[in-house]
Amino acid sequence: MTAGLDRLTDCTAVPARLGLNKPPDSATISPMSTAHKKHARLFCILPAVVVVSVAAFGSASESTPAPGASLPTKPAKYEPPDGTTYHGVCLPGYWRAEEFAANLAQYRAAVGDHPPLVLHSWFAHCQELGKWRTWHWMNQTPDGGRCAGPAQSYAEASRKHGLVPLIAWTWMEYPDQGRSPRLEDLVAGQYDWYLDDWIKGLQEFHDPVFIRLSHEMDGDWYPYSEGYKKDPKRNTAGDYIAYWRYVVDRFRTAGVTNVAWVWCVNGDRSGGKDWPDYYPGDEYVDWLAIDLYSSRNPRPIVQQFLELYGRTGKPIMIPEGGTGPEQTRWNRQYAGDAGWVKELFDVIEATPQIKALCWFQWGKQWNVERDAGQLAEYQRRLQAARYRFPFVGTKP
Repeated sequence: MTAGLDRLTDCTAVPARLGLNKPPDSATISPMSTAHKKHARLFCILPAVVVVSVAAFGSASESTPAPGASLPTKPAKYEPPDGTTYHGVCLPGYWRAEEFAANLAQYRAAVGDHPPLVLHSWFAHCQELGKWRTWHWMNQTPDGGRCAGPAQSYAEASRKHGLVPLIAWTWMEYPDQGRSPRLEDLVAGQYDWYLDDWIKGLQEFHDPVFIRLSHEMDGDWYPYSEGYKKDPKRNTAGDYIAYWRYVVDRFRTAGVTNVAWVWCVNGDRSGGKDWPDYYPGDEYVDWLAIDLYSSRNPRPIVQQFLELYGRTGKPIMIPEGGTGPEQTRWNRQYAGDAGWVKELFDVIEATPQIKALCWFQWGKQWNVERDAGQLAEYQRRLQAARYRFPFVGTKP
């Protein structure tokens, strides 16, 4: 966290140029906590009017310009028009065709299919149980290792159901994160074979893909973060920026054109370094993203994010969002599940830059239908015309 910012501060106005209109009356500010699904502890909130020094923007890399240094002159890759928002879902079971089909049917039965789903948000770790999650199946990986399975099958599961893959592609071992490969080794070229396999696979896939590269890096629960709880010095924010640029540059040099790069932070700003310390620069990011959960109320988080990144003009997505008891218990000013969903949609509809929303439909404690009032509010708000816009690009 930024030093010295240890008090609650309210803010009810954000400049109109950042895209946030008059805040909803129901919005409140709640205490800071880790919003991550598996890690929760209390933190002090940062001010809603973000007070970040100029030095903070360059603390991770002096060559990283402040966000918005060069405003875009055309829409980002796969960006829909202002006033429209893609409807998506973060849904498990994609590792088995029947399980995924059942989960998808359950979500559609609960929420309805009007507006239709556009995005499917899912996860692929570079290593799982000591094996590589390559794009193609390999009997043996070039480093002499073993294959956990092809990410290609996950993407095909999305495409089969008419959804655009939104992949959280993380540089980590799961579940033994302490064994994760280091970022600096990737930048040194040690894993070029792995990147090139994904490059070739995505070129063959041809259809649009969003890659949320090593998301929530600003927390302390992932090994690619500076301040990672189990090994705080394993990687630095500077390593992360170098890694991000290296991956994007390699894809671009290879001529990959069907990937939109999504820089995604956690909504709580609770790690060893803050959002700006990990920003790789406007030219390396297509979409901005923020994961929003019920440990905090949506409005103040979005205000903070817009203060820092609204002036980039880049579209913003919410690849993971939702309520759950595990997080709600940290929110001392929680207005209830339906109230939280209302505030979420109020903020989206007041912020033209927010152009994608994926509900975190990840089991009983997260499913939108677990609370009748929440489901009713979610269904009602999705009927707005802004969520009916089709995908911009060649949809599967």
